Amino acid sequence: MQRYLRTWLAIVKFETECWQEAYRGIVPRAYLERASEAAREVRWRERLLARARQIALAELDKAVLGVVSGAH
Repeated sequence: MQRYLRTWLAIVKFETECWQEAYRGIVPRAYLERASEAAREVRWRERLLARARQIALAELDKAVLGVVSGAH
């Protein structure tokens, strides 16, 4: 379970940072700042626990480099 918790939090952090970086200058700054990790934490926790989706994670030295998820 500890491994899943680390994975879950790493995915959330990665996705949030990528989203904010990708949409900087496109989406209003205030909106990006409100886009906290909280909602993503819930969504990714549900995905990992339900095991209803395929999730592929690219890592290097325990750092997340990429993630993709989709239905079975």
